[in-house]
Amino acid sequence: MQDHHSTHFLTENDRWPLQDASLDHLKLLHAVDCFPGEGGLYDGAGAANAVERYQSLWIPLMETATKDGVDMDRLVPPIDIAWVWHVHRLNPVAYEADCQRTIHQVMRLNYKLAFKFSDGTDSQSKAYEVPSVLLQPAIVDKVCLRDMVDRYTMFLKLRKAAPGVFAVPPVDVDFVWHTHMSMSAQYHKMSLQHFGDLVSHETVSPEDSARTFKRDTGFGGT
Repeated sequence: MQDHHSTHFLTENDRWPLQDASLDHLKLLHAVDCFPGEGGLYDGAGAANAVERYQSLWIPLMETATKDGVDMDRLVPPIDIAWVWHVHRLNPVAYEADCQRTIHQVMRLNYKLAFKFSDGTDSQSKAYEVPSVLLQPAIVDKVCLRDMVDRYTMFLKLRKAAPGVFAVPPVDVDFVWHTHMSMSAQYHKMSLQHFGDLVSHETVSPEDSARTFKRDTGFGGT
């Protein structure tokens, strides 16, 4: 008997939040790209400081907020912390384990919270909006975003149909995959429903030639 869920990974109620969140993801990436300083938030002191602030300030704040029953909608991280938090969620297995170890519960974000960030001038109480006009018109087009989500859905079906195949997604599919992982509440639900466990995003070190070969051949096969 055919598995009903194998052909319905994402319902319409799953797809439009993922499409909207993909645009919010682009806005976060644009803000990170524009972060001042040598290396910005990608390298050097800026990146190291962002990680330190995330670990020493944001994680304890989340722990206190959950204990006190504070609505997470009221907590909007500044851009540097929002970026590190996003990157942390891109390894969903490690993220959940780290949350359990440090704050004894997993902070899973829905699509409305996953990419919110503050400009740092309002005590983390208001989300900052990057105008869509600053982004590539072809990418922010709703038809383009919808097609990207469609292709990502096909990639999930491939992962389910051929679990032993090392499937490497093209860049647009990988972007939507990153978006979905950062929406950790929805991603957790989808993973358990269709795969029985969290679907990890395997990373490949360029220095590891054997793994790089596997990645390159996997991309061609995909």
